[in-house]
Amino acid sequence: MLIAWRHRVPHGPLTLLPNVIARLVTYLALALAGEIWRGGILAVVALRRGPTVAGGLGMTDRVAVADYLRTLYGADGGDAPGYLAVFSLPKRETRTVAGDELFGETPDMIAGMAALGDVYLGVCLLKAPPSSGRGKAEDTVATPGQWLDLDVRGPNHSQHDLPTRDEAIGFIQSLGVEPTQVIESGGGFQVHWCYETLQVFASETDRRNAEVLNARVQAGIIAKGAEHGWRLDNTSDLARILRPAGTLNWKTGKPVPVKTIYRSDARYRPRDFVQLCMRKPAPPPVRVLTTPSGNTADDSRRIRAYLAKVGCRGEGDRDNTCRRVAVWLGNDFGLSDDEVLAYLREWNAMNTPPLPDHVLRDKARRARVGAKRQLGCAKSVA
Repeated sequence: MLIAWRHRVPHGPLTLLPNVIARLVTYLALALAGEIWRGGILAVVALRRGPTVAGGLGMTDRVAVADYLRTLYGADGGDAPGYLAVFSLPKRETRTVAGDELFGETPDMIAGMAALGDVYLGVCLLKAPPSSGRGKAEDTVATPGQWLDLDVRGPNHSQHDLPTRDEAIGFIQSLGVEPTQVIESGGGFQVHWCYETLQVFASETDRRNAEVLNARVQAGIIAKGAEHGWRLDNTSDLARILRPAGTLNWKTGKPVPVKTIYRSDARYRPRDFVQLCMRKPAPPPVRVLTTPSGNTADDSRRIRAYLAKVGCRGEGDRDNTCRRVAVWLGNDFGLSDDEVLAYLREWNAMNTPPLPDHVLRDKARRARVGAKRQLGCAKSVA
């Protein structure tokens, strides 16, 4: 299957060794002369006799960068709205490129930056250049589609609860929705399912709807991964940055090419992703408690009223809130781990994005650890 994938993408030609040496010498000469401007643009222009730029032991590929940008943002043949965030390490610098400049010299700039270190691009476009940082979810103005950043076991990720490379490829194919492009990032795969056209947020409601859809799609994929015993990361946030094809992954110190291994003409509408969405969990059974007086009380109503009051939470607040809810359910209400988990899943379905299921299971298991109130103190007494 992998061989079939590779044949779908025409790769840019590798520069021969003499050209590599000549370009590297030119690059070093420019660096010593102090003529490299903001990460290598002048060097790129000087070295540009073909699609590649020397970068340590690897090669960047401006043609692959250009194809990546065109696939995500140029489907309708016109200029993209807003601004693209370009983030680089180790300097932790963020530059922004106007949407109407994505397909000009921008691939050269990105390839030049990648010859010096890691480069990431914001998946969603921004309304305006951020005053600081890379931009937040509320700063986004358009999304190219759905995506998944899937880590695999290897030099970059030693966890045993991740898929192998071949398992990851099989998993992507098993989802039943053909990717528009798949990028091998050096530590895993970045999967893009692109929309027919860029989805521009005309209002905050549009942005919020996109945020919720992303969260539900990835929650569904993560749940499928959990069936294999894998812990997949939730990367659904609209401020997500990913490595573009044609750059290098410097994480281990030895540059590894970031490359497109699959590309198709598949394009989608937002409603086409319903099949991947995480279904809202069924409400847990009503738990009827028997009090010492012999009367019964329906605590399910009270629990759900509390969960509604807690409401949905976003990144930065979900984890602590989940712990407090788990303690209230498991200790104060005296519920079993399974009952706590069922209610946590019901509450978590409201979050954007939801917490991974393994986090909920851990909170449910530890609900009574370190609790300060008496077990069952919150039970209803009729």
